[in-house]
Amino acid sequence: MENEETQPNLEEMTPEEAKASLGLATRLSEQFLMSQVPQQPVEGMETQESAPEQELELETEEIPPIDPEALKNEVLSEVKKEVKTLIKNEIKKLLDEDDEENDKNETAKDTE
Repeated sequence: MENEETQPNLEEMTPEEAKASLGLATRLSEQFLMSQVPQQPVEGMETQESAPEQELELETEEIPPIDPEALKNEVLSEVKKEVKTLIKNEIKKLLDEDDEENDKNETAKDTE
């Protein structure tokens, strides 16, 4: 009976309580396992304490200022190229369809 009093009945736990309980058990298990791991560095690997001190220099590239007019012209020229290509493809498609239609009409006349 004493054992029943110390352990909560799992059927009486809400889903939120069950999640919280599982999370707590997981966190405590992780902490326990991490406390059991030896704190010696792995051979060949440097830790922050054993690594030689080096000053880190950030590499920065000089980025030239962007000319809005040049950017606008570049984008505009790309758009013009794309539009020309699309128009050419559509015209070719329409001409091909027209040729197919003419071929069908000529074949129909020949059979008459």
